[in-house]
Amino acid sequence: MRSLSTRGRVRSVKLLNIHAYANDKSPYVSRTEFHEASGELKSSADYENELDRFGNWTKRTVWVWSPEMGKCKLYETDFRTLTYWLE
Repeated sequence: MRSLSTRGRVRSVKLLNIHAYANDKSPYVSRTEFHEASGELKSSADYENELDRFGNWTKRTVWVWSPEMGKCKLYETDFRTLTYWLE
């Protein structure tokens, strides 16, 4: 842990390692993990994407986990509509 001075105040900063993973089914990140500098897993997020015929996501579901929660919980579901002008 290191301290940073901000306008006369000292705040504590923990250093985290962030890992992102992708799978063969999608070009998008499928999982992120946040680890303490010691390697301990602090939280993770899993992403499920539904893709359109052009490979862009139109629905994304995010599940999060932390030791305090004990199990994965739905965090958010995002939808988007894309319009393509084809020649």
